[in-house]
Amino acid sequence: MVDNYECMFGCKPSQCVTSPLKKGDHPELHDTDLLGAEGIKQYQSLIGGMQWAVSLCRIDIMTAVMTMSSFCVAPCAGHLEHAKCI
Repeated sequence: MVDNYECMFGCKPSQCVTSPLKKGDHPELHDTDLLGAEGIKQYQSLIGGMQWAVSLCRIDIMTAVMTMSSFCVAPCAGHLEHAKCI
């Protein structure tokens, strides 16, 4: 997954994130622009990879992944940033 992330975004994922979702965060309230076709593809790829990781044993990110997966049809830029943090 790290190699896939690096290929999509040109850098390694951040290692300084302490929680998949921050307390009081409401991704459904994002008002950033909707992603284009390439951004949607990246978002869906990240969500799919994280769902696979959850099925393998990463239960600690399950709630965050399921929350963010509800935006797969029309994600916005803020949702992509959230997914990158997870």
